[in-house]
Amino acid sequence: FPSHDTDEEIHYYLAYCHYGVKDMLLASYFFESFVQNFPKSSKREEAYFMSAYCLYKESPRYSLDQTSTKKAIEKLQAFADYFPESKRVQEATKLIDELRSKLESKLFAQAMLHYGRMEYTSAITTFEVLMADFPDTQRRESIYLLIIQAQKSYADKSIRSKRKERYEEVLKYYTKFAKEFRNQEMAGKAAILNSESQKLRDFYSQIGNQ
Repeated sequence: FPSHDTDEEIHYYLAYCHYGVKDMLLASYFFESFVQNFPKSSKREEAYFMSAYCLYKESPRYSLDQTSTKKAIEKLQAFADYFPESKRVQEATKLIDELRSKLESKLFAQAMLHYGRMEYTSAITTFEVLMADFPDTQRRESIYLLIIQAQKSYADKSIRSKRKERYEEVLKYYTKFAKEFRNQEMAGKAAILNSESQKLRDFYSQIGNQ
C-alpha cells in the first residue's frame, strides 16, 4: 500500500499536471482537495494559493460571464485572510485588484449599453451600483457626468406632465455631485446641463400653474 507521503506527493503533482496542461478548473479542484486532505502538509499554503490562482487564470475578458472572476476574488481573499503573514499576500492583493477592475469594466459596459439604448433609468441605476461597489473608481467624475446627462435626456424625452419633476432630479444630481468635480471640462459640462435643466424646470412649472 502507498504511504501517506506518497499519497500527498501524488495529489500534489496531479494538481500541477492539470495546471501544466492549462486545465485550470481541475487544477484548482485538486489543489483545494490537497488542502483539505493534507492539513499538516508543508505545501498547504502553496496549494491554497494555487487553488485560487487557477481560478484567476480561468477568469475571462470583462465582456464575458464573470462567475469565475467572482469565485477567484473570494478564494484569493480567503487565502489572504487565512495566511496573513504569507509572502504571497501582496500578490494575492494585486490579483484581487486586477479582477475587481475587470468587474468594474463589466458594469461600466452594461451601464453604457443601457445609455446607448436610451434606457436612461437602467443606466443611472447601473452607474450608481458601480460607484457603490467600486468607490475608488478612476471613472468617478465621468460617471457623475453621465448620470446627469442620462437624467437630462430622460427628462427631455418624458411626457410633458413628467418633465418638471424629472428636470428637478437633474438639479438634485448636480447638487450632489458638483463638489466632486475636479476636471474643469467635466465641471463645465455638468454646470451647463444644470443651468438648462433649471430653466426647463421653471418653464414647465409655469405651464403647470396656468
